[in-house]
Amino acid sequence: SHISYTQSLGPSMWEEDRYLHMMRIRQKVLDHARFRGIRYVFFVDTDNFLTNPDTLSVLVRSGKTIVGPMLKVDKTTAYSNYWAGMTAGGYYKSVPEYFDILHRKTTPGTHSVPMVHSTLLIDLHGEHADKLKYFPIDPAYTGPIDDIIHFALTAQTLGIPMFIDNQADYGFLLSRKEFNTVSEEVVGFQEYLVDVLIPEVAPQSLPASEFLGNTLPEPDIMGFDEIYMISL
Repeated sequence: SHISYTQSLGPSMWEEDRYLHMMRIRQKVLDHARFRGIRYVFFVDTDNFLTNPDTLSVLVRSGKTIVGPMLKVDKTTAYSNYWAGMTAGGYYKSVPEYFDILHRKTTPGTHSVPMVHSTLLIDLHGEHADKLKYFPIDPAYTGPIDDIIHFALTAQTLGIPMFIDNQADYGFLLSRKEFNTVSEEVVGFQEYLVDVLIPEVAPQSLPASEFLGNTLPEPDIMGFDEIYMISL
C-alpha cells in the first residue's frame, strides 16, 4: 500500500516516520527468519550492486555474527557501507582507520567496525543474536531514530561486534545524492548503472544476466545526415 510522509520535502528526505517504517520492515524479516528456523539473513539495499559471485560464501565462511562486504561508489569516492568511528550518541565520527580499510592500507580481511549498513549478513545462530532487533525501540534508548544506528547500538549493547570484509572487490553502491523528485532519482540510478557496466571504469563490471535478452535498440542516426556531440 502507498504510504505518504507529510513531513518529507522530497524522496531524499528521511524523517522519523520513514525510519520507523523501515525499522518495522527489517524487523519483520528477522521475525520471519526466526519463526522458520532460518540461520542467515542477508540484507541488500536496492541501490547496491553485487558483482562478486563468491560474496555470500565468503561472508558465511567468516563465521561472524554480523559482517558486510565492503562496497564502493567508484575508485575515488570515499563513501562506503561502514563507519570506522561512532560517537557515544550514535552519530558518524570521522577517523583515520576508515581510509585504512577503504584503501586496504591494513591487511585485507575482516575488520571490526561500529557500523555496517546497506549490505550485511546476520547469523541468527551467533551468540546473543536471538536478541538482535531493529524494532521496537527500548524506552531507555536515547540515540537517533534511524534503522541502521538503532541496530548497531543494539548490537553494541549485546556485545556483538560488526565486521566489514575488504579482502576483495564485492560490488558498488549508489552515491548519496540529494534528489528532488523520484524521476531524478531514477535517472541517477540509470546513469550509475551504466557507469558500473563499463569495464574500463569499474574494477569488476556487472555481469549480464542469462535471463535477460538484449533489449537495446540498434544504433542509428535517427533520420539525420550526421549527429555531433559537443562536450561543454
